[in-house]
Amino acid sequence: MVGKNNKIYAIGGFGGSNNEPLRSAEVYDPRTEKWRMLPLMNEPRRALAAAILADGIYAIGGFDGINYMKSVERLE
Repeated sequence: MVGKNNKIYAIGGFGGSNNEPLRSAEVYDPRTEKWRMLPLMNEPRRALAAAILADGIYAIGGFDGINYMKSVERLE
């Protein structure tokens, strides 16, 4: 997802040795050519939606490996 100032966001997903849902989110700044970790999300998520609003980037819903989620979390 491309956000403010053309930064690129990678949010959740799955990985690790067991392909588990991830709590991580990262942002890439093409100006500096560097990735930066964001604070971990409260819940791991994959198959989520994301939205950019005036007050931040949001992770919406997803699957935590057991249940489909209805929660929304502000990332930045």
